[in-house]
Amino acid sequence: MRMRMALKGAIYEAGRSQREVARLADLSESRMSAITRGWVAPTEEERAALSRVLGTAAEELFPEEPVQGELPYATPGPEGISRRLSELDRRLR
Repeated sequence: MRMRMALKGAIYEAGRSQREVARLADLSESRMSAITRGWVAPTEEERAALSRVLGTAAEELFPEEPVQGELPYATPGPEGISRRLSELDRRLR
């Protein structure tokens, strides 16, 4: 997954820092960073909170994107890491 540019743009346009948006959305800074970088898919609650804080529809912040658990690499722990590494290995071949 690549950086979520719509989310980054909305943070910038709101004149807020990523840290401030995380605090207002009741997310940890590390969770916010992982969501922004595209390392994890946000839950419905996180989408709603970010939408509220940024004043932008969740569909605009996360266009055509499934919620957490629907992506093979969104699984936490060794299983998720293994899936992600397998996916990256396939792409490199």
